[in-house]
Amino acid sequence: MSLKSNLSMKFQWIMKLKTNYFFTTLIALLTFATVSELKAQPNTYDTSIGITKSTDEGLSVINAVIISETTELKGLNAEYKWIKEHFVNYKLKMQTLNIVNDKPYDIITILQADGKELKIYFNIESFYGKF
Repeated sequence: MSLKSNLSMKFQWIMKLKTNYFFTTLIALLTFATVSELKAQPNTYDTSIGITKSTDEGLSVINAVIISETTELKGLNAEYKWIKEHFVNYKLKMQTLNIVNDKPYDIITILQADGKELKIYFNIESFYGKF
């Protein structure tokens, strides 16, 4: 097999992976976007005082939420479930994929009711590229 043919096969495989990931992400976004129009506020329950409190989980690569699912569809669903459980009154704005230190991260940007954007970071290495 020639080098050119081998490179062509690798390119086709990479493009197939990217296309599958794009459509899986799009489907998850569209599904979740139709049910979420709430204001972004951390929703972590503090049992000592009985109110919600802020947390920095997911607000940077260092504090990224680790998703432990093993397929992309389950992983994407877990991301949106986590957001729904931790925030209220928000709208989804966008989702991007970033590679940091050779690890894949989804960054989901939500729009708060006051118009401010909030980026939520998810470590997706357990399911990235697995269909």
